[in-house]
Amino acid sequence: MSSVAPTFRTLAAHQVVADDRARTGIGMVAFVVAMSFGAYLAVPLPWTPVPMTLQPLFVLLAGAVLGPRAGAGAMAGYLAVGAAGVPVFSLGGAGLPWLLGPTGGYLVAMPADAFVASFTGAN
Repeated sequence: MSSVAPTFRTLAAHQVVADDRARTGIGMVAFVVAMSFGAYLAVPLPWTPVPMTLQPLFVLLAGAVLGPRAGAGAMAGYLAVGAAGVPVFSLGGAGLPWLLGPTGGYLVAMPADAFVASFTGAN
């Protein structure tokens, strides 16, 4: 038998950061960054002003991985960064006008989506 699989399992289960609050904070920042990169991978669709991005994937993952409060907090943090003027929305959009445009409803619903997605897992 090979001892590679148990070794990888041991390394994967090893906690790099011992404090739960720090681990949650790092996870929230990681999902804000992932959402920002996912927004830049946008495919404009000719029949709608809303492009297809990887953002829904990261919203659902944030809720599933971080839990309801931290997942919703990460998405709210993403909205706050974009509303502050950092170009993190799809196709390089930023600011409050972007939140009031055609994609605003999708963006504003992201914290609630992450919150709900945390409860829909197969436990």
